[in-house]
Amino acid sequence: MKKHKIMIVDDDPSFLEITAAILRRFGYDVTRCIQTDALTIINDLTMLHTLLASVKTARDMAHARDGETGSHLDRMSRFARVIAEAVEGAADHSLASMPPGRSE
Repeated sequence: MKKHKIMIVDDDPSFLEITAAILRRFGYDVTRCIQTDALTIINDLTMLHTLLASVKTARDMAHARDGETGSHLDRMSRFARVIAEAVEGAADHSLASMPPGRSE
């Protein structure tokens, strides 16, 4: 079962901790934020959604103009995702196996 994500925001850390514990018991994936941090996260998410919408619009325009080119872009984006996930996994693994205090 997929967990629903929820972000709770308050200026009281105790309230955040108690509320997060209750929501986790109900199966939610909880992110806690102090008020000022929440605004930064919301701004970052807004910029990310805008960027994604722009990329999707460009992809749709490529499909409308030339279906073969649009399909090629779709394939290349899937390849790029697979490569990025593999690199991220390899980086996580290499960092986890590195002795404490080393950073290369």
